[in-house]
Amino acid sequence: FMRMSKSCLFFFYKNAALIGTMMVFSERCLHSGTPLYDPWVISVFNFVGGSMPIVLMACFDRDLPRDYVLRNPEVYECGPKNE
Repeated sequence: FMRMSKSCLFFFYKNAALIGTMMVFSERCLHSGTPLYDPWVISVFNFVGGSMPIVLMACFDRDLPRDYVLRNPEVYECGPKNE
């Protein structure tokens, strides 16, 4: 649950930052329709901003500290037993 909520909050703030800068730029340009970012910049930003948090959380997020799990291997007994 915590990983999913972190991901949702990150995606919300990522999009809020992107749209916020576009709204401020649009207002400063008197809503002339001039784009702030090229379409490929937005695509790269969404791809990198959408995939990197998932990859980083998959690599570095831990439920329990490593030394605790090494001392108490029974913590992960319920996984193979499907409990």
